[in-house]
Amino acid sequence: MRKSIIILLICWSAAAFGQLQPQMTQHMYNPMPFNPATAGYREALSGTISHRQLWRAFDGTPTTYTLGIHAPVFNPSFGAGLLVQHDEIGVSRSLGVAAQFAYRVRTGKSGKLCFGIKAGVINQLDKWSAVITTDAGDDAFTIGDTQSWLPDVGAGVYYYRKKYYVGFSVPTFYSRQYDGAGMYAPRFAPGESTFVFHTGGIVNLSKSLNIQPSLLARYQQVSGYQLETGAMFNLKDRFGLGGAYRMGQSWTAMMRLFITKQIALVYAYDRFIYEAQTFDRGTHEITLSMDLVRHTKAPDTRFF
Repeated sequence: MRKSIIILLICWSAAAFGQLQPQMTQHMYNPMPFNPATAGYREALSGTISHRQLWRAFDGTPTTYTLGIHAPVFNPSFGAGLLVQHDEIGVSRSLGVAAQFAYRVRTGKSGKLCFGIKAGVINQLDKWSAVITTDAGDDAFTIGDTQSWLPDVGAGVYYYRKKYYVGFSVPTFYSRQYDGAGMYAPRFAPGESTFVFHTGGIVNLSKSLNIQPSLLARYQQVSGYQLETGAMFNLKDRFGLGGAYRMGQSWTAMMRLFITKQIALVYAYDRFIYEAQTFDRGTHEITLSMDLVRHTKAPDTRFF
């Protein structure tokens, strides 16, 4: 049963339209993978490392690693960043490297409106020779390993103040089209892109307790709408507990630990709510964020 599910995953990923945007539960604390306008938004030389693995009960299940670094550059009006992302599913591997740039306009005393773009490349490696089939010499898997190079271009808008933010983005304008011979070809298809809206903020409940509500909505022509809501309760700005719900798909429990004022660790555990949950041991996601060099003398009172 498990091997059958993995084979179905491989076939789905090969035949799909190719807007393969990994879902990140901790989007409030790691927005770079889906919105390039957030480059420099923490007003510091800031780095983020994350790891996410779905369905640990199976071999070859979707796994994502991201490494991002960004900061204001030249002057407060510009932000820049570098995003490296590695994805695995079945016998397929992809490695993407993209530069992100944001132009930031101050609005009022603490608000900034940011316009961002992303440009990079993705290397797609498919190890078809690693597929174990029941029929020796199956023609569908005798093509050998293949490698494809694909462009990765996206854009976004992001507005933030000290206590809230709102953003809209198109993570990539290109889709991957499987050619039936083991290779992928890029296709510029803005109409088939994934559109992302995200917002959140901080509400003080007392001197030592605050809550961070968040919302993320996605729309894609083929898969339709997807909505995710969540909230995190932070105690004395040092420890947080919360949860999230992805509409019709999964629920999440989250924990956040402020190791220092500049270093935070977030762990999330997802559980799917569908037929395969009998085999599902959950999805684990962990994110480490660091503010290395601050670009302002003001204390950091933002937590997203």
